[in-house]
Amino acid sequence: MKKRRGFTLIELLVSIAIIAVLVSLLLPAVQQAREAARKTLCKNNLKQLSLAIHMYADTHSYFPSAYQKSHHTPRRQLWAWPAQILPYTENSAVYAKIDVKKDVRDVIHREVVKTALPLHQCPSAPANHLVRFSIHTSECGQLAETNYVAISSHEESTPDALFWQGSGIMHTQVYEPTSSVLDGLSMTLLLSEGDQTFPKNDGGPCDGTGYIGYPWPNFAHATTRNGINNESTWIYGLNVYSYHPGGAQFSFADGHVAFISENIDQSLLEAMTTRAGGEIIGEF
Repeated sequence: MKKRRGFTLIELLVSIAIIAVLVSLLLPAVQQAREAARKTLCKNNLKQLSLAIHMYADTHSYFPSAYQKSHHTPRRQLWAWPAQILPYTENSAVYAKIDVKKDVRDVIHREVVKTALPLHQCPSAPANHLVRFSIHTSECGQLAETNYVAISSHEESTPDALFWQGSGIMHTQVYEPTSSVLDGLSMTLLLSEGDQTFPKNDGGPCDGTGYIGYPWPNFAHATTRNGINNESTWIYGLNVYSYHPGGAQFSFADGHVAFISENIDQSLLEAMTTRAGGEIIGEF
């Protein structure tokens, strides 16, 4: 009877090496396929939010404002566009718990503002936190985060001038009529990604536990002034930022969504931001 011949040590090592090479070749393809799926889900989120904004505009004949703030004493932090469109995103139950005339920080809103909305989570971004919208508020984590922002302006933002008269469609305090978009709905940016959440480390009581980011209840808008994914020019937390490699997803005022490269010409990006700038938009 013949003896069965097993693998030699050299044959075993060669087999392992071949398997390792195959895995190394397949792994990037698997990762790319997963990112493509996440990107598609993110695109769908933006599409759904944009359609909800259009339903709001069809009802009221104007777009939601990016953010509302009362100047009467005492000043009140009111509601941003994600809160205004809740009835159009199948979140009527959440909207029913909001009194839009009362401050976001009012005691009656203590729990509803912590509600995580799945439509506001980009699958490629880290899990959303409870956040504060700026270093100027003391709460450690009182508001649920969003990964999507209104494109409010192509100009610089400062703590004292948060787009009171923005060049985009949705900006602070103003409800732009649908007729104000003179540059064309298909050529004017509406929403994009804006995830730049970071731990709070400014010497206050929340250090190490609090996060600053974009909360859907009252502060979710950005400027295109600093380009796309430009971490070196992070200013006051109002930039376009995405976890998709190479650029970010944008929705336009007609509802379509497109991925725009972070290497886009800055003047073209700013031209697509303005609702009535009269610029001629080329290829991008």
